[in-house]
Amino acid sequence: MQMNQDLRQIYQDVSNGKLSQKEALDRIRAIKLSKKTGVLLLAPEWHTSSIEIPVGASNIEYAEHHIILCELSQINAGKLGSLLPHSQCLQTLAGPGWNIAQRYSEYARACFERLQVILQGKPQGKVLVQIVIANRQEQVLFAGLSALLKTAALENPQIIGQLVLTASEITIGELAIHLQEEKTGALINDAVIQETLIRHEHGMRQVLRWQEVATAPERSPVAFKDQGVYLITGGLGGLGLLFAKEILTQTAQASVVLTGRTVLAAENRSRLDGLSAQPGRVSYRQVDICDLDQVQKLFISIKDEYGQLNGILHCAGMIADNFILKKTVTQFSEVLAPKVTGVYNLDQAGHDVELDFFVLFSSTAGALGNVGQADYAAANGFMDQFAAYRNQQVAAKQRYGSTRSINWPLWQAGRMGIDAMTRERLQQATGIHPLQTATGLEAFYRSLTLSCDQMMVAEGDLLQMRRALLAGRPVQPESTLVVAGDQSAASTVNAAQLDHGSLAEKTEDYLRKELSGLLKMAAHKIDSQAPLEKYGIDSILAMKLTNQLEKTFGALSKTLFFEYQTIGELSKYFTQTHSARLAAVFAMANSNGHRHAKPVHTHNETRPHAHHKRARFHRAHHTSATAKNADSIAIVGLSGRYPEAINLAVYWQNLKEGKDCIREVPKERWDWQEYFAADRAQDGCHYSKWGGFIAGVDEFDPMFFNISPREAKHLDPQERLFLQHAWMAIEDAGYTRAALQIPCDQDLPGQVGVYVGVMYSEYQLFGAEASVQGKRIGIAPSVASIANRVSYALNLHGPSMTLDTMCSSSLTAIHLACQDLKQGRTSLAIAGGVNVTIHPNKYLALSAGQFISSDGHCQSFGEGGDGYIPGEGVGAVILKRLSDTQRDGDHIYGVIRGSALNHGGKTNGYTVPNPQAQATAISRALAESHT
Repeated sequence: MQMNQDLRQIYQDVSNGKLSQKEALDRIRAIKLSKKTGVLLLAPEWHTSSIEIPVGASNIEYAEHHIILCELSQINAGKLGSLLPHSQCLQTLAGPGWNIAQRYSEYARACFERLQVILQGKPQGKVLVQIVIANRQEQVLFAGLSALLKTAALENPQIIGQLVLTASEITIGELAIHLQEEKTGALINDAVIQETLIRHEHGMRQVLRWQEVATAPERSPVAFKDQGVYLITGGLGGLGLLFAKEILTQTAQASVVLTGRTVLAAENRSRLDGLSAQPGRVSYRQVDICDLDQVQKLFISIKDEYGQLNGILHCAGMIADNFILKKTVTQFSEVLAPKVTGVYNLDQAGHDVELDFFVLFSSTAGALGNVGQADYAAANGFMDQFAAYRNQQVAAKQRYGSTRSINWPLWQAGRMGIDAMTRERLQQATGIHPLQTATGLEAFYRSLTLSCDQMMVAEGDLLQMRRALLAGRPVQPESTLVVAGDQSAASTVNAAQLDHGSLAEKTEDYLRKELSGLLKMAAHKIDSQAPLEKYGIDSILAMKLTNQLEKTFGALSKTLFFEYQTIGELSKYFTQTHSARLAAVFAMANSNGHRHAKPVHTHNETRPHAHHKRARFHRAHHTSATAKNADSIAIVGLSGRYPEAINLAVYWQNLKEGKDCIREVPKERWDWQEYFAADRAQDGCHYSKWGGFIAGVDEFDPMFFNISPREAKHLDPQERLFLQHAWMAIEDAGYTRAALQIPCDQDLPGQVGVYVGVMYSEYQLFGAEASVQGKRIGIAPSVASIANRVSYALNLHGPSMTLDTMCSSSLTAIHLACQDLKQGRTSLAIAGGVNVTIHPNKYLALSAGQFISSDGHCQSFGEGGDGYIPGEGVGAVILKRLSDTQRDGDHIYGVIRGSALNHGGKTNGYTVPNPQAQATAISRALAESHT
């Protein structure tokens, strides 16, 4: 945010003549150098840590205390429970003859089921769950269950999880003392200390923490041999194919064997054929790695065919995301299998193979936990522990090759992604961005030069990542209720100042208003006793509202809206668990010191819902606008999606933080490496691999718009995207399809104009390419249908046009929309633009004309730059005459005064009353500056 303010000041000083261009460039260079982004490599280390118990902490009471003993047969669970009052103790013992993978899976299932029961009970206070295992060589693998506890704590902050490693011969009395001490020390000043993995050894208490690994001054050596043979499980996945290509590129004759559970389809076969120009270097085997017999046969066939196997990359895995509260045991077990049973089978089948390395592709979920991924976290946690276990076997001459478990974040080129909202929330909380391919490959090579068993990789904001990953506290949103200067006022507020009935009533009103902002409906229309699903609350809206409430109440259960399904139930929960905070909220709202207090994040009274908007559309000569406003247009609805921003709220946040949203061309668009050449003069290639790309380009629900799936796949993605955001902008303005059909004087109903700016149309190129290959596909080449599709879907009868004026297309569309509104041709307008790069043709054309930047950045004032970087986006605004808006009581985001354009290409007048509109204003200014 500070960087944006500094840059804005520089631009103002240049415009006012206070700074010369050279002085401005010097200041901008200094700002760029001060921006600290980079890569963190971290390894886990044990640290001696005593329990510091403050005075009075022994009086802390837990709502529940659960102890789960794993393979501590000498400990009587009943007796241990009697020594720890109000505790529930569970002893888990695997069946005779079970291998370590079967035992881990069984204990993980038992812990999962216990956590599920706890969460189903809707705990009102803190719940301590302690898993106890013996600190023996094989049993230490069960420490991977700590990832399950971390996930439970992230999903519901009432859960406090500890995994305690203890001496194998410990007595019941000694264990009771340790667990009681850990219980008392787990809460300090109501803040959870992230000491999830604890070890008691030789009279010392130790905790596992992440430590930063120093970066190497030089690039790490390539780990693949020219004559080597390498096995990649999950070989058809994004990372499997990426590393297969890396091996084939970095070596002259190395061979790669890929495995997967599915039959090799024609599409995947063509991908494999494109990995190497030399035939025979890559092969595919259909193998279920959870079947030991199949894995053993695979190793035999590799030995017979190649005579050696030099390395294994275990990339296989699956996800079935859902909260612990809703996940089934079957789903849990299925996700565990490829990473737990799979890695065990690979190790068993290759126990005598002279490997150079065995690399396990783990995830940050195994290191930090992750909401909705309890099973995936536990599976990766096993691999993290298995790496250390196998390295001990290597040291004992029982295995070959260094073992590494790498906790990867999300890769830009990977396919096992997360939804855009979760990704954005993770970036805001931790500073971690999707990993660039070059960064990931270097980290892989670096890990093999280190002596650590496990390494975590993170790329992004270094300061924020260090704070999140090294501070020893879980990543949770902070409350924004009380700010500096408000502490004394808030501290005097007591829940007793409000009687129970008044507090409950105020809480219901408060929650209705919070919900109304997301639902775009009047708060008084929400029945406090009606199921929230009646109002269209789904998992996405539930998470949005939870995130919103966390700004006031701190960390909340991520399943809050599944546990309490009416406003009445939610109100009861909040009055029972957050009464003091609620009292502070209402006291601050009613206090006379508004000038000195930062208000709680709440919505103003919601504007009327769509079905209340009757007879809203009239000709201009029927309005009673003043002369001042007669020429003004109001923005009453907004929707948009931009690089690294799934919506306008995230886009505004990115602008405030000065976030760089440029990345490599995503794999799902095209393989840029096939078209790339560093030589700017080389024909048929593009010399830039950078751009701003939006998420969800392929996501579309055709049935919602009464479009057949068969037709939908032949629609330009730009047409699908603008239709979605036009619809969302209409909803944001508080209108429905029916509300747009109000009759107009001497005209058909629905005199609403649609104006769309579009510059590129490349989707039909796929049809042409398919026809050349013998599969004829007809794809409409006209972009006029982008506007027409919206008019048809909403049954509109005003102007419907798609414009191409190159870089100014969207601004021109808004200009024409404003003109038609001012001249009375329309009563409402949908205007905006869309730009999506789905075919390499655009980059080839820009490279041929030397228009595109090669280094991924545009330079201020063009100094030192060699072109611009293309960016994607889709945005729509709902426009209406200001006088009509004021008469009808619409919510106003901003006002365009005078002409939207003049000969200089600048706005003649534009006012913005709130931050979201400011984001739109800034984006317009940037677009105009570029033009």
